[in-house]
Amino acid sequence: MDGFKPNNDNHSIEFQTGPLIIDSNKAALALIQHSVNGSGRYKRTLLAITDNSMLFLITVRNRVSLDSLAGYLLSLPIFASHRLDVVNLDGGSSVALFVQDHSELNYNESAHLPMLIGVK
Repeated sequence: MDGFKPNNDNHSIEFQTGPLIIDSNKAALALIQHSVNGSGRYKRTLLAITDNSMLFLITVRNRVSLDSLAGYLLSLPIFASHRLDVVNLDGGSSVALFVQDHSELNYNESAHLPMLIGVK
């Protein structure tokens, strides 16, 4: 794999993420093992997509390794009949969730975070 080459366009936003932890319903163990924090136990933020274009933003409030998290996600009935791909976005103290209409789901919403992903 080639190294990262940043875009020189002043209108682009780029950030580090990864690794891919599930690729077409298979745990991406080699990618997880070669990741700096893949085998460490951290809180996690993930992005998942299914073959029918269902998009999931996932926050994991317990400290967990990516390989065990991949196995858990693959065991969930909600994903059983779909192809699933999941990428780790971030982990540790930056894990947060704010849901305007469901405040009971909010977690770490008062943290000062370097990046925000908004979905409407």
